[in-house]
Amino acid sequence: MEFWSYLEEIPFRYMTTVPYALPFIWAGAVLGHSFIATNAKYKAPSLEDHVAVEVGNATFTQFFLFEVLFLAGITATMVISNVGPYVWFVFSLVAISVFLQRYYLKPILFNKVDDFEHNRPLPTQFHYKFYTVLECIKFITLIGLGTLLIRY
Repeated sequence: MEFWSYLEEIPFRYMTTVPYALPFIWAGAVLGHSFIATNAKYKAPSLEDHVAVEVGNATFTQFFLFEVLFLAGITATMVISNVGPYVWFVFSLVAISVFLQRYYLKPILFNKVDDFEHNRPLPTQFHYKFYTVLECIKFITLIGLGTLLIRY
């Protein structure tokens, strides 16, 4: 009898622990996408610049959809778990980073890509650096958020 009751509890246990892994999975995706794959793509000698830029545009667009899904999943987890205001503050840093990147920086950077493809002079690198800073903030706060969610 104990065996069957144990099996009945398994889905509930996974349901309560798996959502807390979402920030860590997302942080791993940020690490792989932004810090490893993007840099490797532009260092590949046989990949022409315009092709690398096209691939970059497509991957960043798709990655944003991935991030929105994770934002929704983590939000649902936090609402269900009834976490404290400090956890919401850390989460808001992640959300602000995502939306600043998507709605402020992405249009500017895509315009710079267009300038690059048409051999126009490129303005300063400020926006690329700002994007990188936001990625670092997002990565660190996702690790912190995951740690805080485990505590609750």
